[in-house]
Parts: sequence; C-alpha cells; structure tokens
Amino acid sequence: MKHYKTTAAAFVLAAAISSPFAASGQTETLLSSLDPEIVGEQTGPAGHIPDGTVSAAIEEALAPEPQPGAHDAEHTLEEALYTAYAMRVFDPIWTEDGARELISAYATAPEEGLSLSEDALRTLREAARDLDAGSAQSAARADIQLSAAFIALADRRLNGLSARATQGSDTPLPLDQMLAHAGAAELDYSELSVAHSQYDDLLKARQTYDGYIKSGGFTPIPEPDDLLELGDVSPVIETLRTRLREEGYQIDRPRDPALVADRDADMPPLTQVSFITAPGDAAPVSPDDWRAAMQTFTPEVESALREFQARNGLEVDGVLGPATVAALNVTAEDKLARIDANLERWRNASPDFGDRYIEVNIPAYRTRAIRDGHVDIEMRSIVGQRTRQTPLMDEQIEYIVANPHWYVPTSILVRDKLSHIREDEAYLSDRGYKVVDRNSGQPLSAEMIDWTSDEVAEQVRLIQDPGANNALGELKIMFPNQHSVYLHGTPTRHLFERDQRAFSSGCIRLEDPQAMAAWVVEAVTGQNAEAMIANAVASGENQRIDLETPLPVHVVYRTVEVEDDGDVVFHHDVYERDPALIALINNSPLTVGNPEHI
Repeated sequence: MKHYKTTAAAFVLAAAISSPFAASGQTETLLSSLDPEIVGEQTGPAGHIPDGTVSAAIEEALAPEPQPGAHDAEHTLEEALYTAYAMRVFDPIWTEDGARELISAYATAPEEGLSLSEDALRTLREAARDLDAGSAQSAARADIQLSAAFIALADRRLNGLSARATQGSDTPLPLDQMLAHAGAAELDYSELSVAHSQYDDLLKARQTYDGYIKSGGFTPIPEPDDLLELGDVSPVIETLRTRLREEGYQIDRPRDPALVADRDADMPPLTQVSFITAPGDAAPVSPDDWRAAMQTFTPEVESALREFQARNGLEVDGVLGPATVAALNVTAEDKLARIDANLERWRNASPDFGDRYIEVNIPAYRTRAIRDGHVDIEMRSIVGQRTRQTPLMDEQIEYIVANPHWYVPTSILVRDKLSHIREDEAYLSDRGYKVVDRNSGQPLSAEMIDWTSDEVAEQVRLIQDPGANNALGELKIMFPNQHSVYLHGTPTRHLFERDQRAFSSGCIRLEDPQAMAAWVVEAVTGQNAEAMIANAVASGENQRIDLETPLPVHVVYRTVEVEDDGDVVFHHDVYERDPALIALINNSPLTVGNPEHI
C-alpha cells in the first residue's frame, strides 16, 4: 500500500479544495472516498518530484493547475483529470493491460450507439505503444492521452451529451478514482453504462436492428393505388408479407389446404409449387394460384399489420394506407438511429428515479406507477399539443385535490375561451365558470364585462367550479413546478379511445385519476387508499390531501421502448425531436480527448 508524505497529502488536499466538487460541498466526500491503493508516493526530497522522471514530465505537462470557478463541462473534466494525477503525486496511471482494455472499450462503443472519430483507435494504439517510449516526455504525453480518452469515454457513457456535470450532477465525482482502476486494468467497464433494465433492453434491440441492416434491410413497399384492407387482392400485399416478415412479424406463406400440402418445411420456390398437392383429390397447385394467394389480404396479414401499426405509433385500423406505407418504408438504418437517440436520452436522464415514482412518457401517451422496477399501474394519458407541449421535468408530488376548482390560465382564456364567450352569452354559466377581478379577486358579473376588449384577459380571471363539466375532472395530482403542469382527470373521456392523444394545453390527463391518486397515497403511507380517494371524490366537496413524504414524478420523452415480451415499440415522435437529437449524435463522435496540456 502506498502512502503520502506530509507534503503530498497537503498537495492533494489543495487539489481537492480547488476541484469542481468543493463548490458544491463535496470536498469531504472526495477525500474520504479516496482509495489508498491508487495514491502515489514521492521518492525524492520532501515537496519535490525527482527531475527527469515520468512523474515530473506529467506534472509539467498538466501545469498550470485548472482554476476553480468555471462550470462548463470541459473545464470540469479537465479538473477531474488534474485531480486524478494529483491524488497519486503525478505517478503514471496506465499499464499495458489497462491500455489494451481501454482500446477494447472504445472499439465496442458503437455497440451502445456511440460513434467514434476516425482517428480515435489509431491515436489510442499509438499512445499505448508510447507508454514504453525512451523519453519521459513521450511516456508522459501517452499516459495523459490515455487518461483524457478514458475520461471522455466515461463522461459520454455516464452523462451523455447533455453535460449534466454542469447542472449539479455528482456523476463526475468518481471519474478520477475510476481512472486509476482503469489504468491498472482493474475496472469493470460495465460500470460506465446506465443501470436500468430498459437501457439493457434497448441495447438488445439495437443488436436486432443492426442484424436487419446486415441482412440487407427492409423491402420497400410501393404506394398502392387505393387503400388496401381485408379481402383485397394486390401485388403490393405480397411485398407487404415479405416486409413484415423481415422485421420479425409472424406471417407465414399461405397454408390453405386447397393450396398447400400439410408439411412442416418452408414453402418451396415458386417454380416447384406445381409438385405440391393438397390432401384428398385436390389438383396440383399452379404458380398462378399460389401467387394469387400470396397477393390476398387475409386475416393473418391484417393481424400482423395491426401489430405493426400498434408498435409504430399509428392508428390501429388494419388498413394499408399512406401513413402505414410511410412507416413501413422507414429503413432499418433509420430505426437503428432512433434506438441510438433513445439510448442517448437514457444517458442524459437522472441517474436515480427513486424506488417508487410516477412516469409519464409523452410519445407513448401513457402514465405508469412504478415500484421497485415493476409497473403497478399503467394507463392511457393525454398530453400537450405540438403547439402547447408538455414539458419534461423531474418533480415531487406534494398533494392531491379532489373536486378541484380550475383557475383558467390567461393563455387558455385568450386562445380557447374568449371566442366562445363572445359567441355564446350562456357559455360561462352553462359550464360553471365564475368571473373575478384579476387583482382583487372580487366576483364580477359576466354580463357587465366588455369581452371584446383587447385588455379583458388581463383584467379578469375565470374560475370553474367542481362538477361534471370541470376541465380537471374529479381530481388533480399536484407537483408544484414553473410550468403549472400537473396530472388530472377530464370530462372528455372519449379522447382516450384515440391512438394518438396530443390534445391538452400542456397538462397530463389521466384515464383513471382515482386509481393513480390511490396508488400515490398508498406508495407514501403503505395503506390502501382506494376508499379514501373514492369517498373524497363522491363528497363533491373540494378537498386537499397532503402527502407526508413527496413522491417523485418524471415526465420523459422516449420514442423507442421495449415491452416486457421483447417487442420493440417505435412511438409517434409527436414533438418531432428525434431528427435534431440524431443529428447531434452524428455530429458528436467520441474523440479520445485532446487536453491542451499535451
């Protein structure tokens, strides 16, 4: 075991205090977590690293010490690099085995959707060779190059492209410690991956779609002259059968007894069909008959097409129309890029969702209640329109309100309500709205207000009483946030029957808000709350139910998910965010790090 001399310990303390973690109160954590096996030992006079050594060359190359205060991701990683060497008194970090494992980690990085710069592997191999260079300066440059490469890889795999290090994340904290273990070939590189089953499932899906690409991709579907549905006959349907099978949908070639012999083997080539006979006295099948069967829109084709539509964010109607043809003609390469985009979203996500939480996935139009990694409740949801998007957030549910009042936001009053009020004098009274002065809160008579005035929205406020017409339904689940977005019910329940449900002004409408509210209370108290919530709603009285302990809620945007049965679902990219993220990934290849010191 190595130990610091007094001067070395003081040096590391100074480095730690000046590190990016000191500002956030993490200096004590950094020092207390140092692994004694990775610190260095001075061999020269106290306070001096021997001249001409690799350690001296590393210290000189890293000078000057990064200054605290900057909060950008690049500066934070430079400080992590410096601190890693300071902890070991600038001893070299990398062994031959450690460098070999780092090169292997870079070589396999594309398997997690990370592209490499063209010179990444070449630069790493050259640095590995230079570890045994004759000059101390060359060995020092090689050691620092490998360290910078490791930190770049670890940061990308742990934090993604969003640079959460600049947003108060403590993820960079162990990078300097991981670095020493990596250099000694003692690091399990799986520690750098997102620890979530959905991330693992996406990696498996990536392998599947990479396999589709290597097998030649998907057959394009020609645009039919008209909609095709059950019972129709068209050459397009034969191509459709092929295309669905290529993506793993179960759809066999025709096996009608009048056409195909009862056999387990695959259908033979068309030229051999005439040799197949059906049971009994059926005549041999001609190529034309088999072709006609292949071109028929059978129930089997409809079932597979419905499954495709459900797994690709489409209206599920079993009809081959323009939208479905367009989805079928999305290439395997494009689908792989969308998987990579969602792997990136996971890398950008909070590292800890909590043991019990609510998750709203906007493109899925679904809300889940999750306990210990398992989904307890899942329900259809309605999210914000493209022009009124539901924001992403990580917040805490604090209370529930049964039979809520709705305080109409000014933006909704202007965009949605004023036109109705101006056209229908009874609009407000029929729907249970009260009008109050925006400043004083005093009740106003709707008949006395000039609703045609351009300033009216700044002068009055609408409040809708609880009831059957209340826009929030029977209850709302509150997590205070800057967007005034929350979970609630709705009187327009027929919209849940739609497959694409972006209809709200930003809030999340729940298909069964009482069930979700009861789960929230039970998750906090451990007591069944179904009766309590039901009674609160049935009372018709406005009631607030405070939670003793806040419960996390995460509003996320994931356009590709993997279901429990392994099916890969490509949701409708309702806010069209995938193209920009894919472009960012393509334009941000993983480099090996190029610290200006070297």
